[in-house]
Amino acid sequence: MSSEALFWIAVAGGIFWVLFSRDKEKKQKSSSQVVKPSTNTNSETLHYDNLTLRKSRPPSTKSGSQPAPPSSSQHQQVFDIDNFSNSGETVWKGSCSEVSFEYVDSKGVITKRRVNLNRYFRRSGIAYLSGQCRLRQADRCFKTSRIGDTISIAGKQISKQKFLYSLRADKISSLVSDTSKNKSVAHTTKSIQNNHSPAFPTKSKLLPQQKGNKIKKINWRKEGLLSIRGYRVGKTKGLPIGERHSILENILMRDGLNDVDDTDYAAAWGQPASQQRFNKLSATLKSLADIAEKRSVKSKLNLNRAISDWRTDLGYLESLKSRLTR
Repeated sequence: MSSEALFWIAVAGGIFWVLFSRDKEKKQKSSSQVVKPSTNTNSETLHYDNLTLRKSRPPSTKSGSQPAPPSSSQHQQVFDIDNFSNSGETVWKGSCSEVSFEYVDSKGVITKRRVNLNRYFRRSGIAYLSGQCRLRQADRCFKTSRIGDTISIAGKQISKQKFLYSLRADKISSLVSDTSKNKSVAHTTKSIQNNHSPAFPTKSKLLPQQKGNKIKKINWRKEGLLSIRGYRVGKTKGLPIGERHSILENILMRDGLNDVDDTDYAAAWGQPASQQRFNKLSATLKSLADIAEKRSVKSKLNLNRAISDWRTDLGYLESLKSRLTR
């Protein structure tokens, strides 16, 4: 082989070596620019085209140990009883003697509660009592529908219906005084009987005309269901149409009438979402409107606003008829 051929072979080998070295350097540079995985164990980076999202991860723990539970401040909100009660309609507000009653909570557990009441209010058609609970040592709200049938006040057991009526009529102080008075009368009567001097004539000593003229006891209802639930119409004390409709819907579809002491009266209203409940509620509103129309004709009372409200609410009840399930 001639010297000239060896020369050109050497030149070609040099050129090949230069090109090979450059290509190797480029590969090394590109590999050094690859993004290394993040060492931050508290985050995770996800790449979607040009969008980068970062998700938080729980703090790392030792192997075999459970992650620390989230703090209560992150998942629990403190129940503001004042804000809850103030957002409702106040029926009664004040103070009275300590009352005690049985209460069934949302889990069905029955407890005996002693409460210093300070408020009776309605919220979304549901009635509540609120006050300082001795058992929980804090302010609590109690649904009246979950309170037992009797409430003890000033050492006397009275029906829940009578107690709630006394609050609505703002006669709780007179109820307490009547209770004390009845105790005094009972004590006096017992003392007289012990002295063998009856204070009142016995049945055998009644006059003939007294025996024949017995007065039949009539249990007149002092307040109807609509009034108990806070339903009101008219120009002076009437509720806005939205609140009236909310109360009527609750009575028709969900109200179990558990706080109505008169079982016969409650039975006449039937079950929630039933045709019987619908008929009773419609008949009550229609009767109220008809009576008001007759009164407005015979007297100078202007009941047009109340009559209009009742007629409007009757129309709203008709729109709920399709939701009845019984």
